[in-house]
This record gives sequence, C-alpha cells and structure tokens, in this order.
Amino acid sequence: MNSQTDLSAKLDATQQMLVQLLESNQHVHPSLWHSLLYMVIYAFVGVFIAIGGYKLFDMIAHGDLSKEIIQNKNVAAAVVGAAIILGVCILVAACIVG
Repeated sequence: MNSQTDLSAKLDATQQMLVQLLESNQHVHPSLWHSLLYMVIYAFVGVFIAIGGYKLFDMIAHGDLSKEIIQNKNVAAAVVGAAIILGVCILVAACIVG
C-alpha cells in the first residue's frame, strides 16, 4: 500500500512539473496582419530569387535558354527552364522553413 502512495505522489509531482513547464513555455504569436505581411514579403523574395536563379543559369549555360523557349518554341528547353525554377523554389522553401 505504501508503494502505491509513493508512486501516486511521484506521478502527481511529475504532472505538476509538466504543467509548470508547459505554462512557462507559452509563445506569443504575432498578429494576423504581421503574419500576412511576413508571408507577402517571403513570397516576393522567393519569386525574385527564383527568377534570379533562372537568369543565372541562363547566363552560365551555353546558348540562350529564353530565346530557345520564346522564339523557337522549344518544348525541351521549356521543361529544362521549369525544372531549374522548380529546383530553386524548393531550395528557397527549405531555407524559409529552416
């Protein structure tokens, strides 16, 4: 009977410690408007970085990828361009998420 009382007391003490720990770690969330502002800023930064990554690849690669896509209507070049942009977007999203 004594061991059950000790176990019950230990469980109660542990529960109280957990409650205090959880109450002390409450985070203050930013307001909705701040969150929306941050989202718009991240979106614009992400789009500019994606475009910059595509332009950087276009400068480094042999030939003019934009010209191939727009003037020559080369579907394969468009797929390569889309893959570049998608890859840069995945990297930007990973950086934002942390």
